[in-house]
Parts: sequence; structure tokens; C-alpha cells
Amino acid sequence: MTQHTPGPWTAYQSQNEQGAPIPRWRIHGPDLCGPFVTIDIDITTETCAKQDANLKANAALIAAAPELLEACQCLLRDGDMPEIIELMEQAVAKAEGRG
Repeated sequence: MTQHTPGPWTAYQSQNEQGAPIPRWRIHGPDLCGPFVTIDIDITTETCAKQDANLKANAALIAAAPELLEACQCLLRDGDMPEIIELMEQAVAKAEGRG
């Protein structure tokens, strides 16, 4: 299996040349010059507000993937419940855009 970019990953909204936010999110690993994922939307297909909310939620979920994977691996490896619960709470908060 190919290795994924190690976490933590961060999601941030792109900006245009004037510094205003645009409907594009990028997810980066710890190295901002390294690999990244860009999520774009077509602003002509739906209302911008709904698209932006969905896009932000999708970006947060994708950025939380390394932490979610780590929590699952920890559970499968040794079942240390206090540690796993803390990892899962942090990963879920990040996936929901709260962390």
C-alpha cells in the first residue's frame, strides 16, 4: 500500500489576488511546500453560500483523515480506551471543524 502524506493536515480557504476568500479549499500536510489537495466548486451550479458551507465541511473532514486513521489503528492495536477516546474526540472535533 502506498504511504499517505503524514499528518497533521490543515485545511484553509484560498484567496484571490486581492486577498478575498474564494470558493476553493486546500488541504496541506505539515510541509506547506509538499503535496496538497485542492477542492474546487463550480459557483454556477448552486448558491454560493450552500456550496461554501459544504466545501468547508468536506475540507475539514479530509484534513482530519490522519487523526481518524490513527485512532482506528490504536483501537485495533491495543484497545487503550482512555487514549483512544481522547484521540477520537480530537479527530471528530477536527473533522467537524471545531479543532
